[in-house]
Amino acid sequence: MNLEAAISCLAYHAGEIYGKKAFQKYVYFISVRGVPLPLTFRMGPTGPFSRELDERMEHFEMLGVIQICRQNVPCVIVPGRNAEEIIGEAAEFVKRYGPVIKDVARRLPDEPEKLELLATVHFVAEAIRALSGSDFSDKKETVSEVLKIKKNRFNEPAVSAAYDELMRVGWIG
Repeated sequence: MNLEAAISCLAYHAGEIYGKKAFQKYVYFISVRGVPLPLTFRMGPTGPFSRELDERMEHFEMLGVIQICRQNVPCVIVPGRNAEEIIGEAAEFVKRYGPVIKDVARRLPDEPEKLELLATVHFVAEAIRALSGSDFSDKKETVSEVLKIKKNRFNEPAVSAAYDELMRVGWIG
């Protein structure tokens, strides 16, 4: 039930999320910002990806957690018919994690490509930090690794700017 509440709360605060790939990135960020979700994210072709989340999308739509408007390309994900009720039923969870979800929804850009870049930089920076045992990530190494992973998709100034943005908001250290 907490996963449905988190997804409902995210859709409510984001309003519109443009595409399933962008939705994955929003959920990735609420997860890494401390919202406990039963999801595992791995690096995919477009950044952090959760197979469990992907497999539950239709389930969320059937429950009225979200609505997926497929007439647009990419699809648009909005709060479902039961989102407010689901949020109300999980009052304690939403009281505790709602501010984090709202902050993530407010800070992230709408553009799927920018979301992909931010999420990829974050994922790589955190992996490097964890592997090194350090409390801080290394910008030069992070930028280099993202450029290797993404090949020609992003350039060095864009990756560096994404790293700086994540540092500015305190999402990487």
